[in-house]
Amino acid sequence: MNEPTRQPLPTIITSLNQVEAATKTRELVELLCTEADQLTEITNEEEMAIAKEFVAQARGYANDLDTQRKEATAGAREIQKRVNEEFNAPIETAKTAANRVAGLVKARTLELQRQAEDQARQEREAREKAEREAREAEEAAEQARKDAEASGDETAASDAAQEAAEARQELDNLKAPPPPASVAKAEKTKGAMGSSADLRDNWVWEVEDITKVPAKYLKEPIECVRKPMLNSEVKALKDKTDIPGIRVFNDPQLVTRRAK
Repeated sequence: MNEPTRQPLPTIITSLNQVEAATKTRELVELLCTEADQLTEITNEEEMAIAKEFVAQARGYANDLDTQRKEATAGAREIQKRVNEEFNAPIETAKTAANRVAGLVKARTLELQRQAEDQARQEREAREKAEREAREAEEAAEQARKDAEASGDETAASDAAQEAAEARQELDNLKAPPPPASVAKAEKTKGAMGSSADLRDNWVWEVEDITKVPAKYLKEPIECVRKPMLNSEVKALKDKTDIPGIRVFNDPQLVTRRAK
């Protein structure tokens, strides 16, 4: 086996020339190992000397390459550290500011939704009260008509019949489907630089009473719910979801888009 001449290894790779030098060094290592493969048995002193020289050269190359690797990666780690220090602080500052303002946007939107829900509830309660009063007025007028007819008072009976008809008409009007409730939504905003932000519906659920949840939504152990099934159903039905023991609500998320 011929003895390759050991070449000095390049320093830290920072240029194309050094990359080429490192490549040549690897080629020398490969050549050294290829020639070593030819030695399958040591039978004399000459082969013994060649083998010892191979071990020394191979270990030397390995040690030098490992030293160079450590020096190179140490430099890379230092660069990475400095880059992180330079960028991480403003990144966290921007995220913190964005999260704080997003919280304000979300709070305002939820307040608008709460106000809309309160208004819808008040209108519903007023409607139900008006229906009760109209129904009671109709019943009273109808009873007055019957009493007037029984006593032979045709004028009073006619007046009572008119009142009953008016109350019935009022009740029919109240029973008509109300206009769909308008839910307050945050308007999409656009910044001076073209960026936009708006809230996107995010319908989620939580267990209120596990004992009321239907069996098909439960899994073993029985006190656990089937989350994928609930997620899929709530995502599809949104506010129309009706599952006993499960509260469904909108937790809107702020979505931002940067101008291209």
